[in-house]
Amino acid sequence: FTAMLSSDGTKQSEIDGEFRFGAGLWQGHEADYLFGREMLLVASPSLLKRVGDLRTPFDLMRYPWLQHFQVPHAWDELIESTPELAAAAKAGPAPQASMYEFYNVLIRAAIAGLGLALVPRVWVRNELASAELVNPLCLGVSSKYGYYFVVPEHKVELSSVQDSARFLSCPTRWPDDQWE
Repeated sequence: FTAMLSSDGTKQSEIDGEFRFGAGLWQGHEADYLFGREMLLVASPSLLKRVGDLRTPFDLMRYPWLQHFQVPHAWDELIESTPELAAAAKAGPAPQASMYEFYNVLIRAAIAGLGLALVPRVWVRNELASAELVNPLCLGVSSKYGYYFVVPEHKVELSSVQDSARFLSCPTRWPDDQWE
């Protein structure tokens, strides 16, 4: 691979490949989907105990929401995909979401009981397995956005790019990004 930035942040040369978050469409580039489209609603058991159980999507409206600042559409996608939640959102204002810059910090905030979070399944598999977080109402959404390996079209044939793409696209590399 070719380095893109020097240590002072100035551009050295065009990259051979990079990881991007988005819808997978970048002009002049080929993009291979990796993971992150499968979003899950998660909460800490302590939050559910403190605020009260979630029995219907209407109950989501009385909880604080946590959100990644670069993914403001995630809650909208969940609302649009869940008719009962869409009705609840129309009936009253949705909670103001607290914004976080990184998923790892957002997930820690959810574990601490600060609110409900909508996060890529792949980032919370351990927390779900250990019951630090739960998926109330089994709610989730297949987002339009995810993480991609992106290559300029004129570099697709480079052997280093092909080797990296093959390594990254191995089905066992991202095993938890499928609905069970």
